[in-house]
Amino acid sequence: MAVNLKKLRIAAPLIAFVFICWAALAIRSELYYAQTKPTPLPALSPVPTVLLYAFPTPLPPPPITKKAGDYSITLYPVSADANRIVLTYTVSAPGNANTATFWLGTGWTNNWEYTGPLLFDKAGGTLPAILTHLYGRISEETTSITDTEYMHIAAFDTSNLISLPEEMSLHLSTDINMNQKFAPTPPSVPDPMVTVVAQSVKFDFTMKTSPLQRVARINQTVEVEGVALTLEIVRVTPSEARFDMSVAGDERKLTSPGLWEPQELELKAGGQTTKLGADWEYPRMSLGILRRGGDSWTSLYPEPVIDKQGEWTLTVPSLFAASYDSAVSLPGPWVFHFTLPGPSIKR
Repeated sequence: MAVNLKKLRIAAPLIAFVFICWAALAIRSELYYAQTKPTPLPALSPVPTVLLYAFPTPLPPPPITKKAGDYSITLYPVSADANRIVLTYTVSAPGNANTATFWLGTGWTNNWEYTGPLLFDKAGGTLPAILTHLYGRISEETTSITDTEYMHIAAFDTSNLISLPEEMSLHLSTDINMNQKFAPTPPSVPDPMVTVVAQSVKFDFTMKTSPLQRVARINQTVEVEGVALTLEIVRVTPSEARFDMSVAGDERKLTSPGLWEPQELELKAGGQTTKLGADWEYPRMSLGILRRGGDSWTSLYPEPVIDKQGEWTLTVPSLFAASYDSAVSLPGPWVFHFTLPGPSIKR
């Protein structure tokens, strides 16, 4: 068979261009992984950085409204990933009621700490609400917030799920509560001035999930004046970063009225610096915390930093511990430097 030299001359530059692009992409991928040690946890499979763009955060489902007598709840699902599910909601009430004082939940603990809604996955497993001391504490008596369409926000922990399905079937059950006064802390009356205006309001809905995460065992310890702070594991998803930490050292310094936690975190990554304080307004803003027993905890950092490359620097300026009537602090800073692997898929 005769070779058409004219066609070959035309095709040759195109073939060479494709080969050069393929080689450049392969070299860039190798360089990326050479710069992002340590390796991910054993259960994770590294995937190319380009999948950050191949798996964008899914669009949330449309709002869902349920009526309960004279009241109604509109649920706005926001996002679901390997760290958490985020929902926002509004409560409609008769007249010109200040809906900032309404909150969804199932009651309160013996310490008058309000509890969030119950959220279950398809298999019946509970996805715990992640709360702070300020959850549900807005009251008619003391608040400067006056809003007939106040947007509340709630978060639920998904980190204990063995796998993350592409789509989650969820069931939410909650009461609608209205505050008249702050819940007393410590308790001084038999009940926190809360009126339950509707009970057992239920929602069934689905959410697409974002499977991407970057996970690394850091196990780096920094000691300041006899107090050793260890950064154990970092888990980053599209909606937040999580830092597993523990503190040990001089028992005289670590004696406290409560449990230790960072008063603030500063994160430098990818040429960007952000700071979040422990203002108890998570997940709307500020740091959140999950206790892991004793002087161990997970700090929740709700910033979108999954795409940040190069060296990360996490600074803990100080630690504090508080009870209802006292607080103590330990000055730092404790500074950690580390890199993260490329993104992995949790399925």
